[in-house]
Amino acid sequence: MARLVLGLCGAIGAGKDTAADYLKQKHNFLVIGMGDMIREEAKKLNILETRENLQDLGNKKRKEFGADYWIRKICEKIISAKAELAAINGIRVTTEAIVPREIFKDKFKIVLLESPVEVRFQRLKERKRPGDPLTFEDFQKQEQSEWEKFGFAETFKLADVKLNTNSSIETCQAEVGKLLKQLTG
Repeated sequence: MARLVLGLCGAIGAGKDTAADYLKQKHNFLVIGMGDMIREEAKKLNILETRENLQDLGNKKRKEFGADYWIRKICEKIISAKAELAAINGIRVTTEAIVPREIFKDKFKIVLLESPVEVRFQRLKERKRPGDPLTFEDFQKQEQSEWEKFGFAETFKLADVKLNTNSSIETCQAEVGKLLKQLTG
């Protein structure tokens, strides 16, 4: 069983992907993203990968197979890979925070990445992922909708650790590195 499983959560553009890439590249973490699982399924079904379509697909599977559908699939992948170090990128809803804690017990830690809204919007403009909003006004509308739809506030309250990720990629990586030292001794 895993020695450490990190659940990365935060609002859109908070630095989850940066932290996940760092964990994978510098510390050999198995990284599985919530969004990646849904994108894989969308490709199989030939669904255009817009943010709205991916959310709809994610919700459809949750309704069909239960609220824990995606997170259980990810936990199964971690267990079957026999990964000592793993990260689940993109935890958003409370179920996605609770199920891994039930499975991995005290080996699971939720890490909340936080950045100001202006910083996060700038990151989205730079990454240019399909479905990302193009204007700050659209970004704010999308974020408000997601906070209401997914209940981020409740999920984020479950965080074991909070990291400020409002500066450079290198600073974010350094913060994640410090956290790993604390958690792994």
